[in-house]
Amino acid sequence: MNPNRRLIVAWSLLQVTLAGTGCSSTPKVTRQTYTEKVSTVMITQDKKQFVILGERHHYIFTAPEDLVALLGSPLKGKATARFQPFLVTVDGVTTGDFHLTLPAGLSEEEAAQAKAMDFVQQADGSWWHDGTLEGKRYIQGHTLRTGRIHANLSHTYDVTVEAEETAGEKAAQDLASPIASTADGMLMVYFAVLVPILIPLIFLTREKKPTAAAVAPTPASAP
Repeated sequence: MNPNRRLIVAWSLLQVTLAGTGCSSTPKVTRQTYTEKVSTVMITQDKKQFVILGERHHYIFTAPEDLVALLGSPLKGKATARFQPFLVTVDGVTTGDFHLTLPAGLSEEEAAQAKAMDFVQQADGSWWHDGTLEGKRYIQGHTLRTGRIHANLSHTYDVTVEAEETAGEKAAQDLASPIASTADGMLMVYFAVLVPILIPLIFLTREKKPTAAAVAPTPASAP
């Protein structure tokens, strides 16, 4: 092998080695799916923070303007909010879609109000509006337990959460919840008082994929 050829080969091997070193230093991210039990959902009195209290974690979102508008509307008594499963990134950022619904049969005035809030009428006459939550996940503090919090939902929901994690490290475990209870039992976050949400809330869980055994065809009986 001539000197120039030898130099090219050596340089190529060096580049491969450096590339491999760079890849190995990047932590591998995986997704863990878990279920959070939720029976309390609140919003701050200033309508800036939307809070979901679970047994293990608290989820604090920037209150979406469309949900805040509905809560201040005469239509809130007819509305329902449905929440999709949440996704938590490695740095604790939490997102999730939600759907606001209004029933069919609204009056002309109510329909005008719904349109002003960007609701879209469906084929069956009902009204829908889609939005997105974005905030942070926090580990529940030792001073505040779910058993001491008054539930405001009709029942406890099993909320599906997909959390990104790196090997040997759980996401957002260092973020302690900023929610605290006052001496008279009121809940606060960042010194803002929390109040219950007064419209029906529904949390949807992610459907489990059928196992191979569940979808396997039944063997034909022998003749």
